[in-house]
Amino acid sequence: MLPLAYGLRSLLVRRLQSLATLLGVALVVGVFCYLLCFADGLNHALQITGDPHNLIVLADGATAETNSALSNEDARRLISVPNVARADDGRPLVSPEVVVQTDVVRRGDRSGTRAGVVVRGIDLEAALAVHRGVELIAGRWFRDATDELVVGADAAGRFEGLQIGSTLDCGERTFAIVGRFTAGGSARGSELWGHWSNVRAAYRRERFSSAVVRLRTSDPAAIGAAVRRIESAGISLRAVPETEYFANQAQSAQVIRALATGLLLIMGAGAAFAATNALLASVAGRTREIGMLRAIGYSRRAVLIAILIESLLVALGGGLLGCLGCFVFIQSAAATGDLVATATFSSIAFDVRITGRIVALSLAGAAAIGLLGGYWPARAAAGLPVVRALRAT
Repeated sequence: MLPLAYGLRSLLVRRLQSLATLLGVALVVGVFCYLLCFADGLNHALQITGDPHNLIVLADGATAETNSALSNEDARRLISVPNVARADDGRPLVSPEVVVQTDVVRRGDRSGTRAGVVVRGIDLEAALAVHRGVELIAGRWFRDATDELVVGADAAGRFEGLQIGSTLDCGERTFAIVGRFTAGGSARGSELWGHWSNVRAAYRRERFSSAVVRLRTSDPAAIGAAVRRIESAGISLRAVPETEYFANQAQSAQVIRALATGLLLIMGAGAAFAATNALLASVAGRTREIGMLRAIGYSRRAVLIAILIESLLVALGGGLLGCLGCFVFIQSAAATGDLVATATFSSIAFDVRITGRIVALSLAGAAAIGLLGGYWPARAAAGLPVVRALRAT
């Protein structure tokens, strides 16, 4: 038998102490929840970007598209890769691409700091064949050999000056934005696309940065054969499965998760100490009440569990408030974020969403704070001698 009704009434009687503890836990859990949402959004965008049928081809020794260079001859040799997919007209699905960056301003950022976004120079027909899931949603596609760009929907929502009809300085040229496309939530939606010849000219590039080769199958044996052919003496380039390439970039999300966990431990310890102090003060103020509970038959274990439940309820209330605050903040900030990828040093825009899994993790953190903060006061209360507690003033 537990004195639960007494514990609930005690929370209401000492409402100021309970509210202070609840708000402290809410702050900790809200920050933790948002960092998890941020990391989860970035990880999701990178995970769905890689296509198991695609290989990203880089120069030998290059680690990313931005520090790679392929000649026109290198791109032509990729036609001989085994198991390369072909279009209906028999053309091999190989997309040589130029990958550079331009600086833009984050939407609503008054500091004026700029972010680097990817400008991808492509042949539109080849790129749409290898990058599946890309669709035009507004305006039109750029015309070949013109200073025109189409912008990803995620980039348009996160950065200033990327609306249809505006212009953007890229390298030594000014490009007109003529359309907007969606990429199904993948990292491609953070990019700007234009014709490869104009992008190369704007940045005085004589070579492509990379090439994307689409294979007929995602069978590991076929992928291995294609990789060996690309890395052989006849081609001498480096091939990386697209899923592996973007999985490496997802390391940024792991860093954010580690940061969130560290903050939870540090701030959570502070919140647990605050809860401990509040409950110790509460126990000291109701020593006679606890003695009365013991006198009428409640065991030490019942008193300990009841006070732990008090602490847990306050902490879970703070956890729910923190998750609600995180949800409101995400919605008010248009549910978007961006982070510089570790491999390319370019900003990836993505949706920040709160999920049931993140809420569960956040509430688990709140429960841990409540139990840790409540254990010592609960033990102290349960250990009070009955006669001494009844005589307390």
